[in-house]
Order: sequence, then structure tokens, then C-alpha cells
Amino acid sequence: MAYIDADFYTMFWGTVAVPDDFNVLARVASTQIDAACRYRIGDSLDNFTGDVKSRIQSAVAVQTKYLVDRGGVSAAMGVSEVSSATIGSFSYSAASEKSEAIDGMDIAPLAVTYLLSTGLMYAGVSVCE
Repeated sequence: MAYIDADFYTMFWGTVAVPDDFNVLARVASTQIDAACRYRIGDSLDNFTGDVKSRIQSAVAVQTKYLVDRGGVSAAMGVSEVSSATIGSFSYSAASEKSEAIDGMDIAPLAVTYLLSTGLMYAGVSVCE
């Protein structure tokens, strides 16, 4: 289940066009954000209110755009574009963009920024006395 719809995506980004495969990308991005949060979100945002829900949805909008910019679903599958090539004396290198690798998944740095204050990414151990 996707945590955002096309209306939220459009509202978040303003003038960005909604891709044809938006529903698939939003589901993939939602799954990646849930995984980055140690599967604490689940199938529904009903357990979250206010700021936390808004930050989760913003993170998914950012991650969806991140996937779009990297070639769509194939980016989530680990398929990457050629980053450098050399033919004779000609050499080409694409600019590298920073991403956060969480459990082997590339998560957009801005998505991580939205999630950090929610506490959902905490991977430590809580001790109760």
C-alpha cells in the first residue's frame, strides 16, 4: 500500500509532473521507507497523527521523486545507468549524487531528514528498569 497518492505528490513538489507509473513507484517508495523505519509503519498510516504522519508522507514523496530521477522501479531493483565510459582519448563520468544506504537500499538524504525526528529509524535497544 502506498502512503501517498498523486494529489499529495503534486502538492508536495508543486509543478512536478506525476509519472505514468506513479502508483507502482509510490508503493515501492513506501516499502523502502517502511523498511528504513524497521517496519514500524506497516500497512496503514492510521496509527500516526499530525507531524509524524506528515513527515512519513513527505519522506515517501521525496523517495518517489528520487526513484523517478534515477530511472523508476529499475533503480530500486539495483539496475543502474552507466556512470563512466572511455573510448580512445574521450572519457565521460557522470556526477555522483549522495544517497543514504540503509540495509542495502539507497534512500534519498532528504527522506532520511524527514524521518529522523520521528524516532521510527531508531535501531538501538531500549532498557526499562
